[in-house]
Amino acid sequence: MSLRSVSLLACLSASLLVSHPAAAQEGVKVRIPTIDGVTLQGAFYAAKNPQGKVPPTVLLVHALGEKSSKPEWVHLATSLQEKFAVMTFDFRGHGESTEIDPAKFGRYQPNVSLVKGFKPGKESIDYKDFDKAYMPILCNDLAAVKGFLDRKNDQGQCNTSTFIVVGADTGATLAAVWLNSENYRYRMVPSPNPLFPPQPPPADAASEGRSVVGCVWLSISPTLGKHQLSVSKLLDLPGKVHATPMVFMFGEEDAKGKTIGNGVVNALKKDSKDKEKFSYTGAVSVQKTKLVGAGLLAKSLGTDAAIRDWINDVVKKKNNEWLEKDQRKSVYAWRMSPATLPTIIKPAEEQNLIFDTYEKFIPR
Repeated sequence: MSLRSVSLLACLSASLLVSHPAAAQEGVKVRIPTIDGVTLQGAFYAAKNPQGKVPPTVLLVHALGEKSSKPEWVHLATSLQEKFAVMTFDFRGHGESTEIDPAKFGRYQPNVSLVKGFKPGKESIDYKDFDKAYMPILCNDLAAVKGFLDRKNDQGQCNTSTFIVVGADTGATLAAVWLNSENYRYRMVPSPNPLFPPQPPPADAASEGRSVVGCVWLSISPTLGKHQLSVSKLLDLPGKVHATPMVFMFGEEDAKGKTIGNGVVNALKKDSKDKEKFSYTGAVSVQKTKLVGAGLLAKSLGTDAAIRDWINDVVKKKNNEWLEKDQRKSVYAWRMSPATLPTIIKPAEEQNLIFDTYEKFIPR
């Protein structure tokens, strides 16, 4: 049973009682540098059976205060890697992602003022020392991971033009903020004359956010550090305007998760008469459980198979052609509207986007 359509979404809960175990295969450990000197630790799971094509990419995003090595995440990663390239990683200050270059880290005021105990020469950070106002900064980690995967794309190991995000709890919220920002990010047009700078993208250019073809949100949280936000407003551009398929999953006994999931879906579909446009978007109740976030990935619930089937169906419908990103040399910019001049956020030859607070992508 898949999550493919509204009718299937309605009867999914019964199918989730059947688990479909996958053969375990350990991901390859990788180190990813962020623009501000944090070394992120992650694991890349190469697709085992890509069927002769460059496999779509799935990014798994853990909740704040947790880590990517939880058995539930490993189980989902090994389940998905049958057909997809899968990436897991620890946010800064979490799990194994505690190493920093103090000189680079200390260049940015939020790192100095919002991370308790940081001082010149200190070579590690811990999540427990983060001020609540610091949490949106972790979108820089998502940007660094996407840059890493774009370089994997250019090596033919994955297709980041067909990109799926699975996020849990506050990790889902961070991923939603990042996704919102991606819908304002554009690749600048290279100048035919190397002596001149790249040109702004045309008004009808597709943003980098259009590469994200689907999202699975596990108990997405309306709280991110100091922010109490509207999830429906946060996802309005990608989820409603661009109709990116989204599934909001929650435990049947999780009243808060149910209210949020159903409320966001209703807001995204409001006023739309095109049933096909949102046929892959819906709210899914996982029967007989009050588990939240990554807990919904427990083997006994069978959600890994349901998520895998939904992603497979979305990819068949939304599959984007593999394109070389030329990520190391490309120049990217945020363009907040067609009438505004774009702001350069990645110069040529730089691996990562410039450091940012991402506050402007959190709706008020």
